[in-house]
Amino acid sequence: MSTIVVVKKDKRIVIGADTMQSQGSITIRNVYQPEGDKIFKFQQSYIGVTGSSAFTLVLRSLFKKHKELINLSSAEEIFETLLKIHPILKEKYFIETEESDDEGQEFESNQIFALIANKTGAYEIQSYREVHNIDRYWAIGSGKRFALGAMHAIYGREKNPRVIAEKGLKAACEFDESSGLPLLIRSVSLEGQ
Repeated sequence: MSTIVVVKKDKRIVIGADTMQSQGSITIRNVYQPEGDKIFKFQQSYIGVTGSSAFTLVLRSLFKKHKELINLSSAEEIFETLLKIHPILKEKYFIETEESDDEGQEFESNQIFALIANKTGAYEIQSYREVHNIDRYWAIGSGKRFALGAMHAIYGREKNPRVIAEKGLKAACEFDESSGLPLLIRSVSLEGQ
């Protein structure tokens, strides 16, 4: 798993992630697999993805091959993008959409959990194509609770969004067995700010 955070403050958005990978019970620090970044850039957006490292590869490939379908400029546009790419995820990338342990499931899952940071804002994507605007800070992944707690504790006192994101990620890396240092941090300025 992973921990990815996003912080919006002082006309900037910071997105960050831990860099540890895992294969079953084996943990792999980024010195062994440095190409395993959990955040990638597409046009003017940074996208942080949790779950299998294959999801980052799938999205990078899909975004490269189908640029014309991708619009990450608002929650509504991201939702429309997710609708457009869902058939491609199933047919070309073999995403497993069944979730047998979730009876009463109302929608087919795309299995994607991600955070997006760009000049228009910060957004969370959940697996049923839910898209949420993030106004302050948020975290996803296995270290989410630790990161949220740490960021909540300092958000009102700290002006620098990078410091807030780092504190959240460091707390996750300290207490979540599936998150590890070093950190990967990216920053963007908000449009019109």
